[in-house]
Amino acid sequence: MKALIFSLLCLVSAFTLQAQFLMQPSLLSSTTENTISAPTNWQASSSSNPTLLKNISGPDKILHFSFSAILTYAGYHFSREVWQNSHTESINIAICLTSSLGLTKEFTDNICKDTGFSWYDLSYDLAGISLGLIMINNLR
Repeated sequence: MKALIFSLLCLVSAFTLQAQFLMQPSLLSSTTENTISAPTNWQASSSSNPTLLKNISGPDKILHFSFSAILTYAGYHFSREVWQNSHTESINIAICLTSSLGLTKEFTDNICKDTGFSWYDLSYDLAGISLGLIMINNLR
C-alpha cells in the first residue's frame, strides 16, 4: 500500500517537473548542440506557452481525474455487490470499464470536436483510476 501511494506521489511530481520544463521558452543551449542549459528563471509563466499550459492544467482535467476515480470506485462495488464477483475480478472490471470509457471519449473528441485526441486527458484518467484503487483498498 505504501508503495502504491509513493508511486502516485512520484507520478504527480514528475508531471509537475515536466510542466515546469516544458513551459520554458528554450531549454536547448544555442552554443552547444548536445547539452541542455539550465533555465535562468524557474518561475513558470502562462504567457510563455498558453496552449501547453491549457493542455496540462485545463479545467476539464479535474473532471477527468474525479470522474475516473468515482467510476472506478463505483464500478468495483457494483461488480462486487451486485454481480457477486471476486475482489480481483471486480478490480479488473472497474479498471477496464473506466479506461475504455476514457479512451472512447478521446476517440470521440478526435472525430467530432476540434480539440482532438489528448494524451494529457488520458494521463489524468489513469491518475483517477489510481486514486479509485486506493479508495477501494482503504475504504472497504
